[in-house]
Amino acid sequence: MNSFDMMHRIVEHAKAWGLDVDGLSRLTFHAPRPQLRLRDFEYALFQDWARHLVYPLVSATDTGLVVVGQLMSGHAVTVSVRALPADLKAYGLHGVIALGHVAVLVEHQRGTRVTA
Repeated sequence: MNSFDMMHRIVEHAKAWGLDVDGLSRLTFHAPRPQLRLRDFEYALFQDWARHLVYPLVSATDTGLVVVGQLMSGHAVTVSVRALPADLKAYGLHGVIALGHVAVLVEHQRGTRVTA
């Protein structure tokens, strides 16, 4: 399978689950699996991607969130998003976390977002 085939599988997965591909910042094809990088601080989109992967393993680093899982085609991918270190620290997020912990960040972000 080449990079174009894998890109097609990723797009098909996103379409099937109604995931926003416009929120992708970067897509790289490094071993051992493709890496999808979301736009910075897109916690809700990260949560959506994580919910729609098979066997998701979610973790928090010092600067972001990462999930490794499988597309519906069975191919493994990594999805990551940059997070505010203060947000991660405030909620004690580090190491392997549950998807529910990401929901806390999503709600925090919605509560602090300023609208015109």
